Amino acid sequence: MEYREPGAGGREELLEAIEKDDAQELCGAMIAAAFNVDDWKWLQEEFVSLLQHPNANVRAIAATSLGHVARVHGQLDTARVLPLLEELRQHQKTRGFAETALEDIEMFAHQP
Repeated sequence: MEYREPGAGGREELLEAIEKDDAQELCGAMIAAAFNVDDWKWLQEEFVSLLQHPNANVRAIAATSLGHVARVHGQLDTARVLPLLEELRQHQKTRGFAETALEDIEMFAHQP
């Protein structure tokens, strides 16, 4: 994966990317949505569902996006999200992403 600046996409773009299921497009749409959609609960649910995606890159970016939600919105349902990220932490391909997300959540997220 390579770093790209977050785009201007939002809810519609994320839903379209989920529908298309193209991993690269989906990863970009998740990052953009994390920064551009104001509804943190909706974002959380979308990203939580993508933590189960068959593509490891999508799972990794879903974890990263949850960390972004914590930073941008200052809120996340940690009781729901933390166990899922701990599970991703157990897998080599997603470990670093899960650990970074967990650190962001610990630092920035407050219970709703």
